[in-house]
Amino acid sequence: MNSIIQWKDIKDSDFLFGSQLTKKENSQIDFENPLMSPGIAFTSWKMKKNFQADPHPPALPTLQVGKKYYLKANMQVDDFLGIMFKINFYDGFNEEISTKVIRGIKGDFVYPKTAETYSIEMINGGCKKFSFNWMQITDDKDNLLENDGYDVIENLVDEATNLNFIFLEPQYNEVAYLSTKWQKRFKQVGNVVTISTFRRTKENFEYHEIQNLINDYLKKFDQVNLIGIGKISNKAVKAYAQKFPKVKGYVAHEKANNLVNVFEYAPDNQIDVDLAMMADYFDYQDVLQELPFLKVGEED
Repeated sequence: MNSIIQWKDIKDSDFLFGSQLTKKENSQIDFENPLMSPGIAFTSWKMKKNFQADPHPPALPTLQVGKKYYLKANMQVDDFLGIMFKINFYDGFNEEISTKVIRGIKGDFVYPKTAETYSIEMINGGCKKFSFNWMQITDDKDNLLENDGYDVIENLVDEATNLNFIFLEPQYNEVAYLSTKWQKRFKQVGNVVTISTFRRTKENFEYHEIQNLINDYLKKFDQVNLIGIGKISNKAVKAYAQKFPKVKGYVAHEKANNLVNVFEYAPDNQIDVDLAMMADYFDYQDVLQELPFLKVGEED
């Protein structure tokens, strides 16, 4: 589980008195209030249990009882210790059974065995001004995002001359990562890089760091193949293939949507770094198509 939580809308329950709150296009919230006292919550999120009563997507993910989770906030603030996150756990009668306070922008907690729901409050610990981007909750510490909205995993082999750069398809409020099965399989292949992001907006894969990364790979490898596996990642491949004429761009049939469907017929140990051979193992015969020869009827 690897979820991204954003401060999407300014609510009446947020601390508005004397506050200046500005919502940016990328869902960033800028907050400033020099008179706000410590100990008061800036905002809060709640886990939703009754989906029939409220059809909107839940603000917080469902967690497993007794399991350890890691929380990290992506935000700009002068003093990280001026921010606190208070996690409140409730039983089936919505009675609070325990709490956990994280001082700073990251920490961990265990979801109680008797908990049915929970909420998270972002509390003032002495902070007067900040910019909040998102909060991440994951059950794997290694999955915590270190970069600004994206993560890169490399499995490089020096002697290979080709590199396959796979853009994982973003999911709603989730950072796409390879399962343990596919991590093992790609380690056997070598020279595979995966990049993931949670953004499903126009900014999804638009980072200068990614352009620099592709440029560095072009200097190290004879051939760099960019691979998209769904609607959003396909667009990223098309964009970068236009910026870097030396790369080869491949787009998947949009019904594939994820690596499980794309590679499900690939026998163990037989995914080759040569995409001409790899195409035989794809779910759809025409799943790999070199740009600019795209599927007939597909939108640019």
